Amino acid sequence: MNKSFYNINTENRVYGPQLGAALEVNPTRCWTWTFYVKGACMLNDADNELKITDFNDAYVLRSYKKRRWEGSWLIEGFGQLAYHWTPWLSLHIAYEGFLLSGLALAPEQRDISGRERRQISTGGDIIIDGLYAGLTLSF
Repeated sequence: MNKSFYNINTENRVYGPQLGAALEVNPTRCWTWTFYVKGACMLNDADNELKITDFNDAYVLRSYKKRRWEGSWLIEGFGQLAYHWTPWLSLHIAYEGFLLSGLALAPEQRDISGRERRQISTGGDIIIDGLYAGLTLSF
């Protein structure tokens, strides 16, 4: 039973204002184009807790907690094209993208050097984007 457990728990609490703009264009009765963009400069309160134990948690090989305040930013964009068949039925296709930067991510907190990490790494990004389509029924 010569195994040990490496557990990393990372939390990000991001605070700050957001500013955005939206534009909707109706070139004809049937078509609608919608666009928006949003951005934010924020402050991230990042926590990292690391614990390395033996197989049955009887002996703690290493355990520490770190905390760091770091700047973070967000940018988000959306574009949609909609066709209105009737006043109550429309088809739309859209693309949306989201980038949040300046985060502490668990895989970046691994400490393989054998010494205790002096600070949290906050160089992580989350990127979410996708294309989707749908049908809207209004009543």
